[in-house]
Amino acid sequence: MKFLLTQHGTLVQYDVAKEEYRHAGILQGTENVSFLPSADAKRGELFAFHPDGGAKLFARPATSEALPSGQCSLRIEDMTLVAHPDGRIALERVEPTAAPGFWLLSKEQLAGLKFIASHRWLSDSTSDEPIRPGSVEIGDKLVIGGLVYPIAAVLTPTHLLAEAIERKSFAITYDEWKISRFRLFNPIVYYSAFGNPSIFDCLELAIQSLFEFGAWDGPIAIITDKEHIDFSQRFAEPIRDKIQIRVMDCRDVLDYTLSRYRIPFLQGLNQYTPLIYLDTDVVCNAPFQSLPLSLVRGQDVHFCAEHPVIADKDSYGISLLLGDSYRPHAGERGFSTGLMAFRDVADVAELFAQIVACSYAFARVTDNRHHFETYDQPFANYVLRKLGGFNTSVLTNYSVTYGPDHRVDHTRRCGFAHFAGGVGRAAPKLQRMQDYVHHLRGQSNVPSSKSPRVAAVAML
Repeated sequence: MKFLLTQHGTLVQYDVAKEEYRHAGILQGTENVSFLPSADAKRGELFAFHPDGGAKLFARPATSEALPSGQCSLRIEDMTLVAHPDGRIALERVEPTAAPGFWLLSKEQLAGLKFIASHRWLSDSTSDEPIRPGSVEIGDKLVIGGLVYPIAAVLTPTHLLAEAIERKSFAITYDEWKISRFRLFNPIVYYSAFGNPSIFDCLELAIQSLFEFGAWDGPIAIITDKEHIDFSQRFAEPIRDKIQIRVMDCRDVLDYTLSRYRIPFLQGLNQYTPLIYLDTDVVCNAPFQSLPLSLVRGQDVHFCAEHPVIADKDSYGISLLLGDSYRPHAGERGFSTGLMAFRDVADVAELFAQIVACSYAFARVTDNRHHFETYDQPFANYVLRKLGGFNTSVLTNYSVTYGPDHRVDHTRRCGFAHFAGGVGRAAPKLQRMQDYVHHLRGQSNVPSSKSPRVAAVAML
């Protein structure tokens, strides 16, 4: 089956109520007209299906003729199918070469065009501002990000549109040898929250700060169990509508802390790029628009650098590293797993699986699931130092860490403030977070409600 794309960038459809062919935007209407060519591709049938349920309405014999443009003309009983600018499709007595033809699209090609037209993209050739769906035009040319490409440059490589969905990027070759790449920009922030109610109080404040001070207006995913969060009480509708729940069965703190790495097994998160993970004790203190923009071109996992691996207590897996004959150099800094960012789930799937597997294997060997005070963090530091693929030069610039005894600098607003102080010790953190947010509200130039249940401010 082939779908018919007109020279106007619209899709041929059949209006059941009016009993006539029409054409409309590829994101509008229904996909209920298709052409099934015969083996020689010159003859076939034009099918129309009912939009509800897909029952076949009729099939009409048709002939197809390839045009120099790469399109095809379609004729029914010596009449040529013509798409008019006003949305009409008419059968007219004109020669096939005298009227613009149709691009015959596979189901995969149509899905790819829809994907491009309905998402935001970043161009490697233009500015770092995301290209919004409304600025993508599809017709005899593809116009995206102010750049114009022949539509044939998108449709002729049959793999291009399928790769746009699978790889979240696509490259267009034009003018024989020139090339442009576009990368999907569909960011999400996700959290992991289990355990006592104070952790969910921290989570509430963390998410509110994301909207109030971070100017975030994107989706949020929360990995948790089934019983804890009552969104109607914790969040107003503008925030609540952006939250997705991902249920994961966990039985203890080791499971809780490792849940952040198990996202390849969670349905739906692979559609996002980039992904930013935040602990529930991370307060957003400033807009961070440049962070997700900087993440879409690399494959590293990003963390915040902290203290030297050797000098610190075993927060960064020094015993694991030495036990594997790996000695860090004197200035090598460990990283926190309280903040984490990466381009795509597929990029990190193998590394994350190794962190989880290493953690559980060590727990079995030692018969101790609580060996490290920082639980997952030593294993992440160990695995990524052995296998590579991590970066601390980006995310460190967006975060400041405050331990239990650290004096808070209320003037430093770089993106995130991490109130570290031990896994699960939520009650003392919550008080410090509340005091910190109170100061932020007193200093903020960002319009916000004095209530913690704030409306979202648009980001990007």
